[in-house]
Amino acid sequence: MEVDDIISYHDVVAQEKIALQKGMNYGVGKGYSVFLMSLRENAPYADAVDPVTGMLMYEGNDEPQRAGAPNPKELDQPLTTLKGSWTENGKFFRAAMDMRKHVLAIALVTSLLGLASCSCDEDASPTVARGHGRVKIVYDDAGIKPENRDVVKQIRDSRVFERLADRTTKTVALPHDLVVKVSDDVPFDDPTTEVDGRTIFWPAAFLNTTRSLLVEFVPEVIRDKGVPKAIGTQNFTPDTLNIWANQFILGHELGHALIHQLTLPLTGMEEDSADGFATFFTIIDKETGPNAALGAAVLFDAFAAKKPSVTMEDFSSDHPVVQQRIFNFLCGVVGSDPQKLESSLVTDGYVPQVRAGLCRKEWTQLNYGWWKLLEPHIADTYKEEADAARAQARRDLEEENAALPGKIRELRRQQSP
Repeated sequence: MEVDDIISYHDVVAQEKIALQKGMNYGVGKGYSVFLMSLRENAPYADAVDPVTGMLMYEGNDEPQRAGAPNPKELDQPLTTLKGSWTENGKFFRAAMDMRKHVLAIALVTSLLGLASCSCDEDASPTVARGHGRVKIVYDDAGIKPENRDVVKQIRDSRVFERLADRTTKTVALPHDLVVKVSDDVPFDDPTTEVDGRTIFWPAAFLNTTRSLLVEFVPEVIRDKGVPKAIGTQNFTPDTLNIWANQFILGHELGHALIHQLTLPLTGMEEDSADGFATFFTIIDKETGPNAALGAAVLFDAFAAKKPSVTMEDFSSDHPVVQQRIFNFLCGVVGSDPQKLESSLVTDGYVPQVRAGLCRKEWTQLNYGWWKLLEPHIADTYKEEADAARAQARRDLEEENAALPGKIRELRRQQSP
């Protein structure tokens, strides 16, 4: 037997001369242990093998079920018992640490019912974790400063955070829960996603900062340009725009969380991809549509107005330049519904004509790209709806690709002297 051989459960038992009934089997041989994991649908644990890195992702043992205690799935089993002996998870941790010290360890990954053959279909979807993680919005009332409570209440009453959280939970089979903590007792000044994708820290003061900025900026826009027709007088207020913009920013942070929890492959900068997910996921919301992207464009325009000069630090940042992000957001809006939105955003001068001609292409690529990227991770209960949306997105992309050569010729003609 060689490293990376795929063998059946029965062959493992025969080779080791021991009945392997547990997931974690320590000290089976000299210097190694055996871990069993199931990748079948509805398996009790969300185990997986990362299709990109080959990393083994093992959920580990649950805490024992106790009357009146929380769901064992919501608890982390400690490394040691109250008496100080290793728990099963503790043994796993110790084995992992030993492996880092170059102690030989062999992990045999096999279904509990056995793997008789290997499919080599190149078009087959990769095996991924079928988790039941949920996105939860947590308002830390005790940790929110008095001066920030009113604006937090506005966000909370609007329920835009909860709507985004529920839609993400409904759409994606997350391997782990994701908590969005709204509080002033957080270690960051701006909304920030932890690198494991399981926590988004949302400073309550940030909501107040963005609202204050819009309170100053909105009257200036009305004075100089008038109310944008795409938004309308009723919605072009600091409070509404603040809700919309922070909805979009949460979409951006959710993009980071999905990228890390699902180990999504990227072909560009992560910050661009997170902006892309926010644009995609907020615009396809049938209830709110382009509102979040429009609100974000106004807020980022207010950011840019406070810092009109672009510095070397801005150009070298892993974040796109603020001014360019504004047009990216607006282009996604225009491309999602050109017939409805070109007249109010292009004709009024918010999106230059030369960029507007390519916005439909950008949107169809973004829309199909994210549906395709999420395809292996779509929740079972949402699969039918997601399949239909992905198929329509592909048709839209193919239609736009067919029209694109003519559009490019027209743009070049307009630009020629």
